[in-house]
Amino acid sequence: LMNGFGEAQVPKRFASDDYQVLVVAEKYQTGFDQPLLHTMYVDKKLAGVNAVQTLSRLNRMAPGKEETFVLDFRNTAEEIEAAFAPFYECTIAEETDPNALYDALRRILEPDVIHDDEVTDFVKAYHLIGGANASKNALEESHQLLYALTDLALDRFYALDEEEQGRFRTQVGRYVRLYAFLSQVIPYVSAAAEKLYLYARFLKERLPGDGGGRVDLGRSLLLDRARARRSARRRPSRRG
Repeated sequence: LMNGFGEAQVPKRFASDDYQVLVVAEKYQTGFDQPLLHTMYVDKKLAGVNAVQTLSRLNRMAPGKEETFVLDFRNTAEEIEAAFAPFYECTIAEETDPNALYDALRRILEPDVIHDDEVTDFVKAYHLIGGANASKNALEESHQLLYALTDLALDRFYALDEEEQGRFRTQVGRYVRLYAFLSQVIPYVSAAAEKLYLYARFLKERLPGDGGGRVDLGRSLLLDRARARRSARRRPSRRG
């Protein structure tokens, strides 16, 4: 009634461009199935299956939706991991501590795999690509260039022993996740961290046991340009 229309119309109305935010409690906390949901702000204690059902509201596929975002004001990372543990073999909940990002950055630079000059060259090439307006041939050439700029790092990765490879792969994944999350909730992330994120995200998809295949560069560029446009505004608009 507060919305001026009945409860049955909520899913349809939320799918339109007129509504971007949904405030929920109890029934709609766990029973609202809408693939467009991207961002969740949690302001109540969650535990057990209730935590799993609530956060799983974001776990629906939709065109253009690649990453989701949860900002939890009440629960610790350990509490959320404990809630998911009975249902998943591996659950990752990161703390909102900027120091964790730079700790992850330091760890992936410890092995002799990623070199600063190659990161710089990669980022320069990455930003020269035409993105949404690029032709198919231009995107193909861009793929080849960015692959070439990560080939040396991949060769150095294969020179590590199996244990070191596993440790490096884990740390790269952690850094990519942390940056994607923390860059949205802290006011400033260094240019060096941003450059390493772009490079590490691409390299991660080439590592065996993680991506190991062809990176969808066209989609990646479109998402980065959308992200850049959102960052230019004071507060990004999200469906949440």
